[in-house]
Amino acid sequence: MTNQKRVLARIFGLTLSTSLVFTNMGAPVFADSFDEVVEDQTTSQTTDEQFGNFETDTTNPQPSSMSNHDVENFGYEQGIETFEDSLYIDESFELGNIHNPRPSTTTLDGIDISNWQSSIDLDQVDADFVIVKATGGTSFVDPSFKKFADKTLSQGRLLGFYHFGNDMKDNPSPEAEATFFYEQTKDYIEKGIPILDFEESQLLHYDGDDSSKGGTGWALRFLDTYYTLSGVKPLVYTSIHYARTLDWSKVAAKGYHLWVAQYLENKPQEGYRKTEDTNTDCYGTGAFKNYYMHQYTSRGQLKGYNGNLDLNKFYGNANDWLALAQIDPYREMMDMYRLYNPYSGEHFYTSNSQERDNCIASGWTDEGKGWQAPKEGKNVYRLCNPNNGDHHYTMDSVERDTLVRLGWTYEGIGWKSSSNKSQYPVYRLYNPNAQTGTHHYTLHRDEVNALVGMGWIDEGIAWYAYDARVNESSLVQEAQQFLMDTAELIGNVVKSEIENKQYENK
Repeated sequence: MTNQKRVLARIFGLTLSTSLVFTNMGAPVFADSFDEVVEDQTTSQTTDEQFGNFETDTTNPQPSSMSNHDVENFGYEQGIETFEDSLYIDESFELGNIHNPRPSTTTLDGIDISNWQSSIDLDQVDADFVIVKATGGTSFVDPSFKKFADKTLSQGRLLGFYHFGNDMKDNPSPEAEATFFYEQTKDYIEKGIPILDFEESQLLHYDGDDSSKGGTGWALRFLDTYYTLSGVKPLVYTSIHYARTLDWSKVAAKGYHLWVAQYLENKPQEGYRKTEDTNTDCYGTGAFKNYYMHQYTSRGQLKGYNGNLDLNKFYGNANDWLALAQIDPYREMMDMYRLYNPYSGEHFYTSNSQERDNCIASGWTDEGKGWQAPKEGKNVYRLCNPNNGDHHYTMDSVERDTLVRLGWTYEGIGWKSSSNKSQYPVYRLYNPNAQTGTHHYTLHRDEVNALVGMGWIDEGIAWYAYDARVNESSLVQEAQQFLMDTAELIGNVVKSEIENKQYENK
């Protein structure tokens, strides 16, 4: 029966388990109403210390080998030494079958320009969108940037603006360049799409371990810095060759999108190319599942301008473009990791990825993400019972201080609760029949109702998650599995007890 009781202890502590009710002094302590706790915090003299560390990934992914591709089909790539070389394919090249623009029934046509086209009159040129060069390195501001950007917006057209990485070839840090780009473009945040132009030779061909000197690790640090400062995720501009032959997996995994350049034979192009005639070499874009925009020629000819222009196809409509320019509402969230201790039955939550990894190394089971919490909001306090290692989480500073007086260790602020009650409530339940894992936290009312039917006490709303939708389906499955396991294991325990009684009566 010992093992079965241990299993039941796990069931009754599915999510966040604590020994709140059974303290080392044996006195039950809990708030009367957690709805009131969320509504009105009481003050305390306890110092709030943020628990956890957030570190930027500074690794530098290495270029992938050409052996990843069919050498016969990619013969043209073997001799490429410059970004310019990577843009062209001769007419005899056999196209592949991977046509992977962003799925859309609508496309837009536009140009990208800089001070090299300073004489262009945008009133005379047809374009759904205009992308203008803003900055380069840590000191260069394109002389025509503001003129072009303001004109584009005044015409009601869609705007993009880009930064040329390592433009001065003086090798500044990616953080310094991103900060400079932000400072020069912050007045245009949410008015246009920011873009990193990743084509400078040293950035493309650096193959060392120091991501401050180049490679896609440099790009990731630049993108993350601009995103942190602005809240907007920049696009990445590079050629399809370098999208394929460099390892962009960490960039793509973070949701940064691709603007790809490939001209095929790059013949003179009168007007915009039809969507059905606009293709890359159709051998894919590496780690990027799709490309959002395609620069398909540098020899475009449009009425109203006497000279060559870069022509581009964007796969989406105006709303899709504007969505890419908006501040990401999810940037203010942090993931809450959930772990399970198979020895104690405790479920533990933390926002600290290093703490998560340490727990896993110590034998805890990684159960993924429970929800996402805001980086700003009301405090959720974290405490630990030194007698059995259980953790407890509360927004009530009075409850926190009472537990500290009873011998619990205050470990600081675990995370934040959303102040917006239109967000997702996390419910707290208490199991009066358990001595460990006495509290359970869940996002689902169905699970609350089911547990109340089993004898748990509904203690109301513990706090509010910022957003639960990213894990909603998995959480529903998890809750269903929890209830199934509970019924099955309780049934086994009851059956075992009956068998023991029968044996004793013989």
